[in-house]
Amino acid sequence: MKKMALLHTALVLSLFVVGLMGCGGDSEESAKITGAETSVDNNKDPEIVYSFPSDGQQDIAHNEKIVIKFSEAIDQDNFWKSFHFTPVMYLTGWIPNWSGKTVTINPPIATQPFDLNTEYTIVIPRSGVVDLYGHSMASDYIITFKTLRYPVEQVKVIMLLYFLSFKFHTGLA
Repeated sequence: MKKMALLHTALVLSLFVVGLMGCGGDSEESAKITGAETSVDNNKDPEIVYSFPSDGQQDIAHNEKIVIKFSEAIDQDNFWKSFHFTPVMYLTGWIPNWSGKTVTINPPIATQPFDLNTEYTIVIPRSGVVDLYGHSMASDYIITFKTLRYPVEQVKVIMLLYFLSFKFHTGLA
């Protein structure tokens, strides 16, 4: 009786293992793995869901980083090759750091790449944002922003002087 129970258990376990081995495969439903992220083709175009600066934003520091978040994983090399500014800025020294679906683009260390009181436009062509399944964005993505009129350091001094003047004139000093 014990032998029969052990034989039955062994048979059930071996059928279970064989069944597991047959699962998965290379079907169209299989997931592609990119880094730590798993994705399945959803037949949707990728989108930009967040950006800093945002379109129309004012008073951006002259040494600010750019942050862009996508709706899904994209071809990073293709993105970086198509990303550009107007007025034209060379991206030599700019460092794109990827974390999942987000890229943070840091300006060259110890530089102030943006001129003061200047309007900039970041252009991301639709062909520059392609997901892992070949889908591209529906249209170009354009972000226009304007930098501070004064350097950040000077703005801090102006604010401090204003605060001290306010305290003096109100008698709160």
